[in-house]
Amino acid sequence: MSRFFKVNPAFLFAFLAGATTLAGSQVPFFSDQSTLLSFPALHLLESNFRSFLLPEALDTGHPPLSALYLAVWWKLWGVSLTVTHLALFPVVAGAAYYFFRICREFLDDKGLLIALSLYLLQPTILAHSVSPGTEPFLWLFALGSWWYMYRQQWTGMTIMSALLLLTNLRGLVLLGAIGLCELAIYRPISLANLLRMSFRYMLVLLPFLLWNVYHWRATGWALSHDASPWVEHRALVGPDKLLLGGAVFGLRLLEFGMLPVWLMAIWNAAKAVKARQLTPLHWWWILLLGLLLLALLPFANPITNRYLLLLQMVTLVLAARELVAVRFRNVIWAITLTWMTASHFFVYSDIWSKRIGYAHDATLVHLFYSTQLRPDIHHQLNLGETDASRPVIWSGFPEYHSFFWTNLETDQLQSTQIDTQHIERADYILLSNIMNEIPYGTSERIKNNWTPVYTSSSGPLWLHMYRNPAMVNNR
Repeated sequence: MSRFFKVNPAFLFAFLAGATTLAGSQVPFFSDQSTLLSFPALHLLESNFRSFLLPEALDTGHPPLSALYLAVWWKLWGVSLTVTHLALFPVVAGAAYYFFRICREFLDDKGLLIALSLYLLQPTILAHSVSPGTEPFLWLFALGSWWYMYRQQWTGMTIMSALLLLTNLRGLVLLGAIGLCELAIYRPISLANLLRMSFRYMLVLLPFLLWNVYHWRATGWALSHDASPWVEHRALVGPDKLLLGGAVFGLRLLEFGMLPVWLMAIWNAAKAVKARQLTPLHWWWILLLGLLLLALLPFANPITNRYLLLLQMVTLVLAARELVAVRFRNVIWAITLTWMTASHFFVYSDIWSKRIGYAHDATLVHLFYSTQLRPDIHHQLNLGETDASRPVIWSGFPEYHSFFWTNLETDQLQSTQIDTQHIERADYILLSNIMNEIPYGTSERIKNNWTPVYTSSSGPLWLHMYRNPAMVNNR
């Protein structure tokens, strides 16, 4: 073990983690990532970097750093999935590098091995390492920012924190946890240090504020607007929905093999509280949990696993700290890794997934859809499988996303977003158990009353095409 960790261990682990995105070099964009990354990057490229502002109906309010990074790669090497994954390799590897550095600081060799293996096999981390998207940018800048803050390397912390805010609006929550953690671990703080800290965070916020001022002056709004594709998700919920949101939040933390991990982490934190020996890692974990609850529960946006990934990473480290002292360590470790691996072949039943807003990008199960089912159904559509010259084809999320956004390939026929109140206006409807937007009752009505035309399945997923018996052909 000791000989292994003498051979540039941080870089070795970073390369191993980054290799997962290279292994999936033909995996397309999935779900929200086409809205967050591929479309903005294509827009930047097509405008030759003259316009950083997206069309209003597709502008989510997020800063454009990750899209700009990818667009530069495409400008230099061409637009393809292979180039996309090559561009993301240093980002995924960089995040793994900082995770290793944090683990090395708080764990012995046994705990380090446990934490690293959990990181590589944690389903949602793996899913977002293999599939291109913005999540690895958040990991890289948040982990790097916390690491430099912990080491009191303020220049690195300032740069990483500023980049974090320019990646995604969720960076505000992650930066808030880092700032509060700094106050917690370096208290009592003198007035002079408090002033220096305030100045540093002003520098961190400056690029983010300048971007939003520029955006506001050009469009008349910043952060969100009424025409945003996610405006409904940013609406506040009533008190009656908070309890349900809390239950879903808890479920998201424990899904896919994370239950034993959380039990170990909670036990470790409880012992530290009792002994009054909270480490900086404990503080970060507690503050992240609290701020994520405050940031997610009041809003209508479905709570998905990727929102909680940084918290899950810290949980892995705390669990590894505790697991090394447990009598049946190897048994719990093996069960957890097996549970995590098996999660990639599991999906909730259709009716259950509709109730809890299940996101299929939480595991690798979405690869069955994005690499096999979706190309297959689009091939059938463009072979003339439909009976109308210009059919009206509807589908649920994420199927109606442009094939060019997801696969970076042109397509002749493309489905559009279903109107669940007037399904009779469509000629064809595509249904899949990966779609979480079509109500269960509507889905069952289509299955029972419409004519099945084509069926495709892969792993636990299926994608069916149904024809309207009336063949409205609404042009």
